[in-house]
Amino acid sequence: MTDPQTEVRRIADALRTAIRLSGVSHRQVERELAMSAGYLTRILSGQLQLRITHVLSICAVIDLPAESFFAALYPSRPPASEGEARLTRGLAQLHAQPGQMRDPESLLRELGAFLEEIKNEFRERK
Repeated sequence: MTDPQTEVRRIADALRTAIRLSGVSHRQVERELAMSAGYLTRILSGQLQLRITHVLSICAVIDLPAESFFAALYPSRPPASEGEARLTRGLAQLHAQPGQMRDPESLLRELGAFLEEIKNEFRERK
């Protein structure tokens, strides 16, 4: 398992790189987000805690969809276990973006199948 602080540092470094590659200055980002001068530098250097709202807001300012930012850091890979696969499927179904919402009937069928999988797994463990 990756140390959370190491991962936050990696995300901050990637965000700094994305800002630089976008051609937008730190000061432009700060102005757009109503941050005081130097605030962004303190966030990216680890002096202030990086929050998900910072990442999402900065991505919007530099015209980089957050999905693309996170996809670059966490490329898609096959699930390492069946449990991870179930969790990933459940999250994708329950927390899809508004434009990707599924019809309720098919979602209920898939969730029912998902619950059956969990029940069967618990039965097998007994």
